Amino acid sequence: MKRAVMALAVMGLAAALTGCKDQPVGPGVGVLDLDKVAAALGWDATLNQSIKDKDQELSDSWNTLRDNLKGQIESKAKEYGEAATDEQKTELGQMTGRADQVLQNAMNEARQKSAVHRQSLVNDFRDKVRPYAKEVADARNIGVIVLKTEPVYYTALTADLTDAVIAKLQAAGPEKTGIGRLPAEPAPAAPAND
Repeated sequence: MKRAVMALAVMGLAAALTGCKDQPVGPGVGVLDLDKVAAALGWDATLNQSIKDKDQELSDSWNTLRDNLKGQIESKAKEYGEAATDEQKTELGQMTGRADQVLQNAMNEARQKSAVHRQSLVNDFRDKVRPYAKEVADARNIGVIVLKTEPVYYTALTADLTDAVIAKLQAAGPEKTGIGRLPAEPAPAAPAND
């Protein structure tokens, strides 16, 4: 009896395994290294220059604000002169404290604007690459494209779409892809839903 049950189990397993090989293989997974694509097209230099320019603009704005606030405090101190009363000295101290807070808030806002600017440029680049990556993936029966990051431990050459995507983008040229040019004005980030 045990042999009959065992034979049935082996036959069932054999039938199941035999049927598996007849199943069509579904779409695979491809890997795309966007950093390599950006470097090959020279877009990384464009991105870095745009970020540098934006940071300089924000820094200049902050320095102007700082100089303006400093001038107001110095003007008030000059108005009070060396014989300032305790009340006037307290007022100058409060002005300095408010100016420090305004400058700190302006610095935080500048950092946020810089980060939003960078992310907007990266998103624009991804949007421009997407149709070319999809075309390569479709040609290779790839249903999912994963961006190469540190957690991607290994990528088979057949799964790596990067070089083929670079070739398609280069063949299309910057006029058609829009890569190499920055968007006129990066779109503002969507407000966070709390």
